[in-house]
Amino acid sequence: QRKAMSTQAHCHIQIPPIVKDADPSRTYWRSSPSRGIVDGPFDKSSGNVSEGDCHYWGVWHGGLDFRKYLTIRPRMCTEFGFQSLPYQLLEGYVSLYGLRSATVTYRQRSAHGNDKLLQTIDQFFGPAVAASVDAKASFEREVYLTQVYQAWAIKTAAEHMRRLMPYCAGISFWQLNDVWPGPSWSSLEYNGQWKMLQYYAKNFYADTLVSCEEAAGLLYLHLTSDVRRLSGLLHYDVVDVATGSVVSSGDFDAVVEPGSSAVVNCAPLDFTMLRNCVLLLAFCEHGATLKAVPPIFPCACEGVYATNLQLLHDPKYLTFGRPTFTTQIKSFTTSSVEVEVTLTGAVALFVWLSLEGNHAHFSDNGFTMVPGSIVLCCQLETHNAEEFQRALRVWSL
Repeated sequence: QRKAMSTQAHCHIQIPPIVKDADPSRTYWRSSPSRGIVDGPFDKSSGNVSEGDCHYWGVWHGGLDFRKYLTIRPRMCTEFGFQSLPYQLLEGYVSLYGLRSATVTYRQRSAHGNDKLLQTIDQFFGPAVAASVDAKASFEREVYLTQVYQAWAIKTAAEHMRRLMPYCAGISFWQLNDVWPGPSWSSLEYNGQWKMLQYYAKNFYADTLVSCEEAAGLLYLHLTSDVRRLSGLLHYDVVDVATGSVVSSGDFDAVVEPGSSAVVNCAPLDFTMLRNCVLLLAFCEHGATLKAVPPIFPCACEGVYATNLQLLHDPKYLTFGRPTFTTQIKSFTTSSVEVEVTLTGAVALFVWLSLEGNHAHFSDNGFTMVPGSIVLCCQLETHNAEEFQRALRVWSL
């Protein structure tokens, strides 16, 4: 209690006059969360997410569905998060694999956290989706599924708050890195390896964002731009995940001003007709051919400002096809490998590349892929192309 009072006195009483004397023009923000500049000595957030800088933990700590993020309208949100498991737990850190193991339970820093992770797997992906006779295989599926759910939940929140620009002026999720291998809210594992969330953050924090939201039976297509005025063509495809066939598609001319978000178009959506589909979005320069759009979502490349994916239903309601992956090394050095990934047969959701027994950083990962080929770069120190090929694994939902 004395420590808490000392911290409050330091941040709220001692520092403000020092800052004012040193630079009267500079604003001092007393704490996070906070309602902002007030006269009282101990300003704290009122709990109203529409005031000042807020933290929102209704989804993780409150046990709410991640779509609850879509109902809040913060001016600035500097804490929100969801847990996942790290792959590093598979590297000999647990003698008994699983979320119920002694090591994973000991390293869980949130009350009932492991129960929440198991519950979300069942609710989003369907019961027993991670089940396997082999304990390690089951645990590996749990790791993968928790990372998918974490990435999707935070992506949903971040894109929603960016669509509120300029009303919402900033967001940061909790948290970046970790203190040991264990279940946590981090986007980086203890050893620095990127979780799926970190790959997603690269896209939902990009200067240009194409996204969508559903409201009252309508699907609203949005463009968000931080720094540039952009004009181009917004293209969408509604794709059946089992067959890869395009059920519906369309194009819209689109313009977005810098530092803003704009609704490009909206249309009625019959979800009963699209029950096994996902929505793929691409915002391209005028004159760019849609063939320039890579077969992975989200991404960006020359002539393509941004692409994105929107699930129209939870994965547990989808009937999947049988995607077939083949990989081929295109170039090889002692510090990096270029590998071509080819998909045939069906749409593959949440494609995850990994190296068995090693950790590596890929130029992209965790994406949804339609039939086609993409070349990805993998950064790691290796001296044997055949060993890399044998260790390379490709997951999808």
